[in-house]
Amino acid sequence: MGPFIAKVALAAGECGTVDFPVHGQGALLCPAGSSGGEVSFWSIIAKVEFAALCWGAGTAIGMLLDLQLTIQVNFHHILLLEVHD
Repeated sequence: MGPFIAKVALAAGECGTVDFPVHGQGALLCPAGSSGGEVSFWSIIAKVEFAALCWGAGTAIGMLLDLQLTIQVNFHHILLLEVHD
């Protein structure tokens, strides 16, 4: 995710705008007639916000299996200890 955000930030700085596609053909290319200039931090954040949220959600969903397995192993370990006592 970091390299994607850096590419968008660099392209925004070169173009002076965030009005460019970030995916597909022509991604991160300056629109015609744009010139370099300052772009606000918040406009860059808004440009990458959806991708960052999807990445975070995917990571969280991917961790659910690990959490479920850990809970099951601990539960079975507790049951085995109770049986032996």
